Amino acid sequence: MGVTKRKTKSSIPTGMHAFMTWLANYLAQINAFIAGPNAPDGYPYFYPRAINRWTTKVVPAITNLQTEFTPVSTKGTHTSAQTKQFDADRKTFLSTLLRPFNAEFVTKNSAFNVNNRATIGILPVASTARTAAGTTVEQFFATFKSLGSCVYEIHGKLTADATKGGTPDGKITQMSYSIVARVAAGAVQPAPPAGPSECTTQDVNTHALFSKDFEIENAGKILYIYFRWFDIHNQEKSGPWSILYTINLA
Repeated sequence: MGVTKRKTKSSIPTGMHAFMTWLANYLAQINAFIAGPNAPDGYPYFYPRAINRWTTKVVPAITNLQTEFTPVSTKGTHTSAQTKQFDADRKTFLSTLLRPFNAEFVTKNSAFNVNNRATIGILPVASTARTAAGTTVEQFFATFKSLGSCVYEIHGKLTADATKGGTPDGKITQMSYSIVARVAAGAVQPAPPAGPSECTTQDVNTHALFSKDFEIENAGKILYIYFRWFDIHNQEKSGPWSILYTINLA
């Protein structure tokens, strides 16, 4: 039996003053979620990749918009050139930074419930609908291809002998891993993590086939990594964790 799923878009104010008021709240709320406690499932609301995008790209752009908005916010204190510049920069910010960030890390973040999204100021609005076939979530099976410099192509599969990858509908790839140094010759290597909860790093990817950079400075170290199919809407419907994969990084 198929189930109906809806695509969503974000409701962001379009008026200049309303938008800037919303943006100030958005900035404060995202910073609070990053600095605050973890989500109910024990994992961070935002993973390192999202935090990096936020701090190095989105926040500086918000600061720039707030600076440009100061002179144009009051009648008689701005020029038409300043207003045009602000409008142009706001459109660029929305299309290249804010909407992509929301689409990847906020509106589909299963850690956020409706109340969370309302607090942030991102309320999903129904648009088009499609029918998706029901899928039984199986264990994640992975294969690896070294691309050099500790970059690996990871191929997620639904069965161990599958020749092609595939992602269950509504699921993304979740990873939990640790990278550890090798001990000196003659010493005993510490035991690997007994489960994903013992790993030091968590990350996600929206694809079943993707490249992952484990950083060249980790060459020669050991990667311990688990995977699972993570449900972006209902975490309790996520698949089981995979076996532990051990990779000698190179």
